[in-house]
Amino acid sequence: MMKISAFKLLAYGPFTNKVLDFSGSDFGLHVVYGPNEAGKSTALRALIGLFYGFGHNVKDNWFHNYNKLVVGASLTFLDGEVLNLSRYKRRKNDLINDDIGEPFEQAKLDLHLGKIGRKNFEHAFGISHDSLRQGVESILSAGGDLGHALFAATSGLNTLKQVMVKLEAKHDLLFTPRKKTATINVGISQLDELRKKQRESSAGYLPWQKKKKELDALEQSEVEGIKQVEAVGLKISLLSRYRNALGSVATQEQLEKNLSELGVVPDLPDPDDFSQRRVATQVAIKESRQAENNLTRDLADIDRKLEKLTYDEKIIANEKLIKTLADEAHVHAQATADSKDQRARIYQYNESAQQVLDILRPGLTLNSVQALRLSKPEKRKIQRLGAEGAKAQESVASTLKALHLDEANLEKAQAELDKLEKLKDTSALADCLTRAAEYGKLEDRLADATAQLAMSKEQVNVDLAALGLWAGDISELKRLALPTKETMRAFETDLADADQKLADAEKESIRIQEPLKEKEEALLEMTKTRKLPALDDLRSHRNLRDRGWQSVRTVWLKGGDVDHDFMASFPGNSDLADAYENSVARADNTSDVLRDDADAVARAETLRTDIRHQKRALKKLRRAKRDWTRTGRPFGAGGKNYGHPSALIL
Repeated sequence: MMKISAFKLLAYGPFTNKVLDFSGSDFGLHVVYGPNEAGKSTALRALIGLFYGFGHNVKDNWFHNYNKLVVGASLTFLDGEVLNLSRYKRRKNDLINDDIGEPFEQAKLDLHLGKIGRKNFEHAFGISHDSLRQGVESILSAGGDLGHALFAATSGLNTLKQVMVKLEAKHDLLFTPRKKTATINVGISQLDELRKKQRESSAGYLPWQKKKKELDALEQSEVEGIKQVEAVGLKISLLSRYRNALGSVATQEQLEKNLSELGVVPDLPDPDDFSQRRVATQVAIKESRQAENNLTRDLADIDRKLEKLTYDEKIIANEKLIKTLADEAHVHAQATADSKDQRARIYQYNESAQQVLDILRPGLTLNSVQALRLSKPEKRKIQRLGAEGAKAQESVASTLKALHLDEANLEKAQAELDKLEKLKDTSALADCLTRAAEYGKLEDRLADATAQLAMSKEQVNVDLAALGLWAGDISELKRLALPTKETMRAFETDLADADQKLADAEKESIRIQEPLKEKEEALLEMTKTRKLPALDDLRSHRNLRDRGWQSVRTVWLKGGDVDHDFMASFPGNSDLADAYENSVARADNTSDVLRDDADAVARAETLRTDIRHQKRALKKLRRAKRDWTRTGRPFGAGGKNYGHPSALIL
């Protein structure tokens, strides 16, 4: 059960933002009354439209546009829940829950309405002028039948007479006792015919039992036939596999026979160019067979010629020589056969060397190893270094020889010194010299006075220099022209402005130094455990790597000299290849760090940039402070005043 607490005629018929308030603490009956044409029937149509939709055609759009029609209501349920709904004139999502602003399902509203349809709602609750008129016509058409009239009045079916007429017409179409075309009579006739056909097609128990046995026998034979077919299919499949395998078995036997005829065959390595070498070998075999056929044919020709030839007695006489030559030919043939083994060993040695090269440096081949041979400049450099080393060894030998000679001379001098007599006592001579020095104290006092005068002059110069803006000596100070009062006041004003600017600069310097210190500490904390490179470091490392590659190409391909500046970047590596590998590793490591720690690198770069800017601003402030402390050029003699007169006060 629900209650309409408020009915909102927002834009419907003649109404605009009209609200009918039915709120109250209890459920009850509310009467909405008004004169004719006040809009009571319009409000009823609006309520029906709220609950069931406006439909396709709406006759109450004569004041508001067709697509601007809106009605709403506030519904209160027994549990105290309040539902605010609005119905719009649209095709989709026309019912909106005003509390959340989202579409509300019509099925849920129908559930709250008790699943009563639109027509039933209109008949039961929507008594309009038209429905009253139809009810009166229905009572008049009932012909005095009070039961029909009361039933129509209580049920709201104002057209009961018409409904009854339609029902009687449908009854006549369904059944009339002697009407053959009636639907029920036609159905009874068809049922009788079907029952007759059923009796004719039905059989007795014995025939049915016989047919049942025949059917079971046929089904059993069908099952046995299916089993036989499956067995035959399996046998056919097995024989088909045997038949298909015969060719492979024959091929296998032939291959095994060929393999046994080959005997012991060494395993060939598996290089990358094996297929090319195999093709080349097959071509060579074919050529060898052709050569063999040619030699066989030539040998046959020679045999035929030999049959026609006559032997010479001299040849018989030189039998030993011929045997010796034959032995030598056999030795030559044996050497030729051994050369094949030697070539096989050479191939094995090359493979072993290639494996060692792959371990030392992947990607390096035997052909490229030849490029690693020392160039003539490198050989000359090695020879030059060897010569310099030999000279250094000779220099060391000569130095050792001179050292031994000096040690011998030292021992000789020490021996001669030991042979000399001991020194005599000179204390009396020292006493005489002391007494003689006492007569020279006047000169010492004169020297002390001169030193004191020099110190005084130096102190005067220091005091004059402490004046700040004064430039000159003590003699120029006596001839100095004093400034006027106007000049003094002007300099006082300038000095006050300079002092204010200096104070502001000091405050700004303190304000900059505090965040600068914080950012420097933050940067130090970020880089304490790991080094965070910048983009400039990556560019520098990549440029160094490219420079190393150019040096490698220059040395290995062109036979040039090593880039010493590149090698100086890696002091721990004396080999160009190691230095280049280190440069590549350094560039890759920098790139990996920039990619893996992109956020930290970005924060560090931001801190570095801020620190540079703040240091630049701090430097600018310090430069301004120095400028503001100089209110003019130094004072000097000659009657010119360029600085502050107060600087002259001692």
